Amino acid sequence: MDQASYEQVEIASGLVENADLLPESCVCDVMLHNDRPIGVELPNFVVLEVVETDPVQKGHQQKPATLASGAVIQVPGFITRGEKLKIDTRDRKYVERSA
Repeated sequence: MDQASYEQVEIASGLVENADLLPESCVCDVMLHNDRPIGVELPNFVVLEVVETDPVQKGHQQKPATLASGAVIQVPGFITRGEKLKIDTRDRKYVERSA
């Protein structure tokens, strides 16, 4: 939705790199050419909740975690289900825990 005019703009999912990191109600920049969307730029960082992750295994520093958006990323072993994490959308990496 255009934040100024509230006009709905449909965008093909192929135009959104790392679309699985996109939280609901996220404000993104949409690049237009002749009033048609040609690309979408996500914010550099998003906060998403961990909905599933395995317990830490001894000797492993990283483990996969599924986020509320459906994305799966590698997180430190101490991260648990229900935690909110700050994720860098440019490289799909865990940055820090978020409040």
